[in-house]
Amino acid sequence: MAGAAELAVVGCLTFFGNVAYAMTSFGNGVIFQTGWHCAQLAGLCDGSVVSATTSLSIFMTLTRTIQGVHLRKSYQPWIVAHMLPPTLLGLLAGVALIFRLPVVAAQRTMGCLFLSIMGFKYRRTLLGLARPGAVAAPPMPALDRGNKRHRAAVVAAGFAGGIMSGMFGTPGPPVMVLLSFVAVDPLLWRASSAVVTAVMTYLQLYLYLGPGAQYDGAAWPSYATMIAAALAGLAAGNALADSVDQDFMQRAIAVFLTTGAAAMVAAGTDPAAQLLAVAAAAAVLALCACAARRRRDTAGAGVELPAQDSGARAAADDEPAAVV
Repeated sequence: MAGAAELAVVGCLTFFGNVAYAMTSFGNGVIFQTGWHCAQLAGLCDGSVVSATTSLSIFMTLTRTIQGVHLRKSYQPWIVAHMLPPTLLGLLAGVALIFRLPVVAAQRTMGCLFLSIMGFKYRRTLLGLARPGAVAAPPMPALDRGNKRHRAAVVAAGFAGGIMSGMFGTPGPPVMVLLSFVAVDPLLWRASSAVVTAVMTYLQLYLYLGPGAQYDGAAWPSYATMIAAALAGLAAGNALADSVDQDFMQRAIAVFLTTGAAAMVAAGTDPAAQLLAVAAAAAVLALCACAARRRRDTAGAGVELPAQDSGARAAADDEPAAVV
């Protein structure tokens, strides 16, 4: 049975993860998994990816069902129709993979995937900072049902999200990448994503807790704590969704994800080495943030940047202040 420290950890991670989920439609899985790994470094839990994903499956089924019902009038049917089937297929593939990976290999795989996705999402900004002469990126187009590439991107994000949900309970990172290419009304996306993930989590719950699966009856205090914290976080997130900037939330999630992923990549090594990896990731983010802010401040002060800096200036404009 879990001790008081572990109950406090799962309660806090579940609460803040669901606040983020209610506001953005993603974040609860990555916050829980990265926080769970960091708690392992402090000796507060076992750090098992499968154990964390099992826990995620339990409270996500409840919170995503509630969120889907809450936002049912705002969802976009064509997004759900294009995203749900590949998400379910990806989920099956992800579950089949995760049960074949040792604990450390699963942690390192998750860390590498998270870092790769964050690097891809913010590639334009990183390119602009590294190469001041890069061409400025055009404004993001609105998600268009009539555009074949947009429909294909929704399908791809659904499949990738299903794989990551099956493996780690984290369908959000591929969606973060999709939303860095196309503009979507936040309420419409939150509603559509809630419907897709609500259906998906019932299958995920069966795969993780069905016959011969991972349910541990002695862990009921943890499960009860997570459910209570998830409901509180969902209510708080929905109440704050219209008053908190969506970009800020994405930046905060990205920072937490990136630093936590750095520790996951170093899983299996000495705790000091993992903390060093976190510190290195935080230092890189801080340096990039200072560079981006300096460019914004220069442009805002009316100082004309050299022509070759247009790419960096554009990158600074679209980058999370806390990320680069």
